[in-house]
Amino acid sequence: MAVGTATRVRDAVVRARAVLRRVPRWAWIAGGSIAVVLLATWALGGFADAEGRVRPVWQAGEAHDHGQVIATIHDYTVTTEEGQYLPDGAAAWLVVRASIVSTDDETIVYPRELVELPAGIAIPEDDDLSPDATHLIDLDDGRRTYQLHPDLPLEVAYLWPLADPDDAPRDGLPVEAIETLWIFSPSSNAWHWGGAEPVATMTIPYTDELPEVLRGGGG
Repeated sequence: MAVGTATRVRDAVVRARAVLRRVPRWAWIAGGSIAVVLLATWALGGFADAEGRVRPVWQAGEAHDHGQVIATIHDYTVTTEEGQYLPDGAAAWLVVRASIVSTDDETIVYPRELVELPAGIAIPEDDDLSPDATHLIDLDDGRRTYQLHPDLPLEVAYLWPLADPDDAPRDGLPVEAIETLWIFSPSSNAWHWGGAEPVATMTIPYTDELPEVLRGGGG
């Protein structure tokens, strides 16, 4: 290192030390505390974005809290029944069977965002590659009802249209479990589901069994 450069570096270090000596002791303590908090947050993944965090794995067939409903995701299948309800361009339905009970004190509607499919399986909706289910069917009587009464468990089917029956796997369906809340919107003066957020991952098992109320519904 040249003599001139060494001198400039030494002078800079001296000036820096002089500045640091003028920093009050309380500032050092506060700064150290902040550094510890930041380091701990980083170590726990607090600065990772939400998509980068590892979510817990939920087991299908077990009851889980989805925010304002308790749901048990049982299984899924693929069928060409209920064909009269298929939208243009669809050739089959992906059917996810679930039992749901509301934890709300009032009657609400079924949440459409119970699980999120992998992108590209269901037919996209408005460029959404992981759209919500388009049909919800009460498996007790086949009604397309959307009411969910307090503490009254119901078995329902969530249906997504498929462009081809082979678009859905047969060895397990990996999904993200969604937490969502029944909230009031002052702007629209109405209640709706909102704040949907993935909270866990789950692999739903495949079954060849189609719920009875969906059999022979058209083709």
